Amino acid sequence: GCNVAFKSESYTRSLYGGLLEVTLLEARNLPEADGAAESMLSGKGSDAYVLMALVESGEEADSKELAKNYREGVLALNQASNVVRSSTVWANGKDKSGNEYFPGKDGGKHVWGGEEHSLYLRDPLKAQLVITVLDENLVSEDPIIGSASLSLNEFLGLVTRGEDDVAEGSGWIPLTFKPPSK
Repeated sequence: GCNVAFKSESYTRSLYGGLLEVTLLEARNLPEADGAAESMLSGKGSDAYVLMALVESGEEADSKELAKNYREGVLALNQASNVVRSSTVWANGKDKSGNEYFPGKDGGKHVWGGEEHSLYLRDPLKAQLVITVLDENLVSEDPIIGSASLSLNEFLGLVTRGEDDVAEGSGWIPLTFKPPSK
């Protein structure tokens, strides 16, 4: 990840209207990895990681591209300046950071265990969170497992608030696009 430090809080507030903090917990029922070579290198399940970005009302090109090419999720965005990437949950077991994969008949469970990511935004009332889950491959391009997008206003039930107010929400975000099974 990349940590950004601003000289003063007032400068940060002049640039952004808020900070979205996302805690990544787990993903369930993701498809298994393609190909024998990939399975031998990293285990039988998918090696999942997540890309997250914000699309805001001023980024009209991205809003149009997302509507037209929603399957690509974060990968379809050209103007998103604030994109974060999670660590990879490898299908061959538990790693040093505590990420773990639990195999299962429906694709298993990938656990990040509370990995936190921050995204700055200009207007929380008009922002849309875009999520794309990919399978990290060691021998080929990373295929998209699925994607989703949601309005922060709808998800958090935001209303116009004071400068220091905090809105919190939690919930399961289902992938609205999944590639067809092979």
